[in-house]
Amino acid sequence: ERFAGLQPLKASVTASGDSKEISPLLMGIFFEDINYAADGGLYAELVQNRDFEYAPGENGHEKNWGPKYAWNVEGDKIDFSISTDEPLHPNNPHYARLDVKGGIATMINNGGNAFVNSGFDGITVKRGEPYRFRMKARSSKKMPMEIALVSDHGRKIASGKLTVKQSKDWQDYELIINPDEHCANATLRIVPKNTGVLDLDMVSLFPMNTF
Repeated sequence: ERFAGLQPLKASVTASGDSKEISPLLMGIFFEDINYAADGGLYAELVQNRDFEYAPGENGHEKNWGPKYAWNVEGDKIDFSISTDEPLHPNNPHYARLDVKGGIATMINNGGNAFVNSGFDGITVKRGEPYRFRMKARSSKKMPMEIALVSDHGRKIASGKLTVKQSKDWQDYELIINPDEHCANATLRIVPKNTGVLDLDMVSLFPMNTF
């Protein structure tokens, strides 16, 4: 019914130029980047919008799509904004700016204050397998922090500690964490343990057992 009114079309195609024998092993490939087939799928990155470069309007189905998408703040001691001053690179102009407030003791004792990424509809991790956390960062003060994976039941299943140096320049940071249980819907939580202004970009969580 939909195409009943269309008229048939006849076309003549002539191939020219050099030819090349096609390998009998080449069966063809089809790839459509939907349902996280690329990011979060074939590409094993577990952090969604890791560089804060999602552009408003490029996803017509999600009204909140933009540089903050998949990120949120828990607690009232961290203000989260997107900044473009002195970025990591002109082609990567957006980054997260966290204004961490409150005393050091308050931050250490209040585990509810965290910068959180929800992954691609949750972060799937396996017990006993190593995961590499990486990020670019700079801070107005020396900033100790905890990097943790928290299950959908609220249990911390992996964690590690690192310290961001006081610096006006971007620095690389990395650590390895190992979950102690399987989880299909974990979240990544970055917990600052000092006051100050902390800039983050290119945040990554990658399984080490991958291709």
